[in-house]
Amino acid sequence: MKRYVSASLIGLGASLMFSAPSFGQVIGNWENGSTDGWIDWSFANEGFEPANGGPGTVLPAQSYGYSTTEGVTLGSESLAFDPTSPVAQYGKGYYQALSNKLEYNGEVGDFTSNSIFSIDVTFDASKLAGASYANFNLIVNGPGWGFNTLPSSTMSDTANPGDPGGWDPTDFPGVTTRTISWNYSAALAAMGANPGYVEMILVSSTNASNTTAYGEYFDNARFTSVPEPASVGLVGMTGVGLLLRRRRSH
Repeated sequence: MKRYVSASLIGLGASLMFSAPSFGQVIGNWENGSTDGWIDWSFANEGFEPANGGPGTVLPAQSYGYSTTEGVTLGSESLAFDPTSPVAQYGKGYYQALSNKLEYNGEVGDFTSNSIFSIDVTFDASKLAGASYANFNLIVNGPGWGFNTLPSSTMSDTANPGDPGGWDPTDFPGVTTRTISWNYSAALAAMGANPGYVEMILVSSTNASNTTAYGEYFDNARFTSVPEPASVGLVGMTGVGLLLRRRRSH
């Protein structure tokens, strides 16, 4: 019986550690060509804003597509992104922004009931010609908080903890996938329990000169209020070790 319990605990710890992130409130899955209410902020004044055409009805084809082969971490498709599209707001490739106006999509409550926003990002170095860097930031816009970028101290990155949101082809060759997270507790505290509006703007910057195809992919954008499964797994395995050690001592 003791061996059976120990094996079960080990199995539980392993499943927590290695399972894909599947909990939390998903606000971006991008299945079957859906925008899930996200818009290209560069086009906010050209009919793509939810107020002008329904909640995120269009993402411009010059910048976005969908992939079933790269960047898929939840479901069967990812949102494929060309960071060198000439429709970038501040010049080709420098500033592309994917935005979600949560009040249009009934997701303000999901924002206020959690404190962490995470998204899975995949880079394909072979498709980011001339790039020496890429990085991500998150702007939150809401009453009491204003229009402000969350500081890097609020970020975590499963692949690059020393420079969250940062990528370069030397350290991350080939195709690499990571989870980037932001703790927005400070913004939440400033907004209060019932903000009238909340806008999230995911900003991508790179010096890539061109892409042979989409070079970045997004999937599984979600709100959570607890650590991601990999972190939980480490805690779980620590607990398993303590339990097993206690059992051996008796």
